[in-house]
Amino acid sequence: MRALALSSALLLGGCVAVASEPPSPYDIAITIDDLTWVGPTHPKGEVAANHAMIHTLVAHGVPATVFVNCDRVDPSLGILEAWRDAGMELANHQAAHDDLNKTPPPAWLEGVRRCDTLLRGLTGAPIAHFRYPYLYNGPSPAVRDQVLAELTGTLGYAIGRVSVDNHEWKIADYYGQAVVAGDQPRAEALADYYLEHMLAGVDNYQAVAQRKLGRDIDHVLLLHANSLNTDQLDRLLTALEADGARFVSLGQALKDPVYALPQAYEGKWGYSWLYRIAPLDDDRAWDDASWQEIEARFGEGAPGATAHP
Repeated sequence: MRALALSSALLLGGCVAVASEPPSPYDIAITIDDLTWVGPTHPKGEVAANHAMIHTLVAHGVPATVFVNCDRVDPSLGILEAWRDAGMELANHQAAHDDLNKTPPPAWLEGVRRCDTLLRGLTGAPIAHFRYPYLYNGPSPAVRDQVLAELTGTLGYAIGRVSVDNHEWKIADYYGQAVVAGDQPRAEALADYYLEHMLAGVDNYQAVAQRKLGRDIDHVLLLHANSLNTDQLDRLLTALEADGARFVSLGQALKDPVYALPQAYEGKWGYSWLYRIAPLDDDRAWDDASWQEIEARFGEGAPGATAHP
């Protein structure tokens, strides 16, 4: 968690002295969904934007896993090859990003297999991880269990669970609109809020882990392939490093025993794994409050928002 001040301000001759503890280290896997792109187009274009994210991850030594919607892939652009050649793991995010709450399981699973075929062709090896679009595991326990058995049994996937969920995708939507409109002040305000929101998210889920398990866990952070991360990923990774983060692979993070616990949540919504293992009434207090704050500061009716419908 964020380093905490040990002493209050000491007013000595007009100087303020603040002592602080070094941050406690924690392991976290960086994962990026919805490749090759989602949201407003970056001014540099999709290829350059993906290369910018790759460059940043390599510079920070991050062994990222990227989840691909295979129907979005233009093979002529070579984007997935660039991620692969940089040492990043390609993973399955269902070909069309279909909503399992609305799509019959046979059709939904066909999209999983279609994406598996494409990715195997690129890597020449089995694909290790799958992540549900929207983090929706199914509208009922029966569908959830049926699909999970197919994914982990027949197809041999490990599920790319998420512990640190967030509203990055919504901030990114507003940010992308501001960039396209050339509204630099609004884009900068959203970028600054993004850093604040993401670090607060880590704090929240570390606290949830302590409350439910009596310990912290190896975390998995959810991001997306968008303009926000194209431009701000370096700032985020730098802030996480200062916060004590040690970047590990998804496979390493998922070795934490928490991800082998049974899923108790039976609803249809896409939640953090920490909410799914032992649901509590106040689980989503931070999520709901931060959503309201985003809408109040940047949504319709907020200052500057009317120019970006």
